[in-house]
Amino acid sequence: MEQSDFTWKKDYPPSLQDGMTVKVTGYVVPVEAQPFFMSFLLVDDPQNCPFCGSGEGYGPVLEVQLKRPIAETPEFAQVTVEGTLRFVEDEYSSQLFRLVDAQVMD
Repeated sequence: MEQSDFTWKKDYPPSLQDGMTVKVTGYVVPVEAQPFFMSFLLVDDPQNCPFCGSGEGYGPVLEVQLKRPIAETPEFAQVTVEGTLRFVEDEYSSQLFRLVDAQVMD
């Protein structure tokens, strides 16, 4: 991914396809304080959280949009989610992916 003039040129790995089903494990970072929520961020390590980590930058972050709401989950609870991978084609966003129609696996 390259940035120039406030736009991003994105290159997606050939092993990933828009619309494919993926399963990912990470740590929950809620984006809203709600008793039930439909979306959250998933980070690979709580120290890499863009809002609460060490302040030295951050690692991979995946936006997760759930199929059905779930009860409030503690921040940094480890979860596995499965859903449909969608590429974010917006050239003005550095976001590469989003997981939609996801569900938390038991």
